[in-house]
Amino acid sequence: MPVQQVFMIAATAFMLAAAVFRNVPNLQFMAGVTVALPIVAYAACRLGLRGLECRRKAPQRVFEGSDFTVSLRVRNGGRMPKFFLRVSDALPEWFASDSYLSFAIPAAWPGKRLEFAYQARAEKRGVFAVGPASVQTSDPVGLFQAQKSLSERTEMVVYPTPLPFDAQQRGGGHAFGTIETERPAVAGRGFEFATIREYRPGDEQKRIHWKSTARLGKLAVVEFEQSFARDVAICLDARAGTELGEGKKTTLEVAVKAAASLAGFAIRHGASASLDFSDAAGPHSVRASNRDEINAIYEALARANADGAERIGAVLKRMAAQVNPGSLAMAATGDLDESLIEVAARWSARRVHLCVLLLDAQAFAGRPPGEDGVPAFAAALSRAGASVQILGPDDDLAAALRRIGYAAI
Repeated sequence: MPVQQVFMIAATAFMLAAAVFRNVPNLQFMAGVTVALPIVAYAACRLGLRGLECRRKAPQRVFEGSDFTVSLRVRNGGRMPKFFLRVSDALPEWFASDSYLSFAIPAAWPGKRLEFAYQARAEKRGVFAVGPASVQTSDPVGLFQAQKSLSERTEMVVYPTPLPFDAQQRGGGHAFGTIETERPAVAGRGFEFATIREYRPGDEQKRIHWKSTARLGKLAVVEFEQSFARDVAICLDARAGTELGEGKKTTLEVAVKAAASLAGFAIRHGASASLDFSDAAGPHSVRASNRDEINAIYEALARANADGAERIGAVLKRMAAQVNPGSLAMAATGDLDESLIEVAARWSARRVHLCVLLLDAQAFAGRPPGEDGVPAFAAALSRAGASVQILGPDDDLAAALRRIGYAAI
């Protein structure tokens, strides 16, 4: 019980006893005041919350690790002014803020709107609910406090932020082209002029630009653009029981980060990207061929959960008909699914290059390395024609993605 209430109870009891035993009119009046004061204070406290409205304005979608602004708009819709208010907001797990989430309102006059804002940051991909906001008030003497929720929760979707990586070939160029373009093109030996660059060993002599060579004092060649036909197909393991690890270092979170990074890289360099996985909501298949469509893949990745029933080998078999010959496919999984070996052999025969990002389940679970069969399984996949990258929770994902880019060449 607050000190103010204890003091008021003691004072009221003393005044009543003195008024009864001494029969002094002034003491009787003071006793009546002390009895009435808590009742009036309680009523004022409860009535102080009536008619208050609150609306939250926040972005519906943000990228992991990015800062954003949340604003709270409070309005007194009642007929009486409100005093001694404090409005507060609540952030979910994996959201952080260096700002105060509580704001004092000395007075809110009828019909008046007040707006408060704070900065927050989303530290993990997923779907989260911000709020609800609440308002607190107290009576003028501080005997009672009341609290009321003012707004509904606001859903925010946090996209995984792609890792910046550069899958550059050792001889120059990229796995998806040497220049970024909105249309599917890659610098090379096509028919549209792209640029003039310094000569590299292996360049054809007929591409030497003699005027630029004379001006620069060193060999320079003409580079053209040609169409690009390689698609990127990504498969994610979202089966229940396959997610191991904690926080942002789980097999699913690493797989999602890898998928977002590879899809974003492909789109930036003129290729198309697709994403397939199966969770409790059913099978998901998303396609993107330009930067306006890539957010559909990020949206699916933000909502992905490891609660499905389908093993990754079955997902790959289901998506096989939509993967064109010459495509690059990446499967991210920690499951030693033997059907992956069969898929790798079939896709290799169709000239589909399958790269398997094999997430070491033992390492993600925090257990010491044992005879879990990961090296043998990786060797079997390699013999079937797949490229394999074994990854632990502390390994460099960007480096693994670069190696996948090398394998695509």
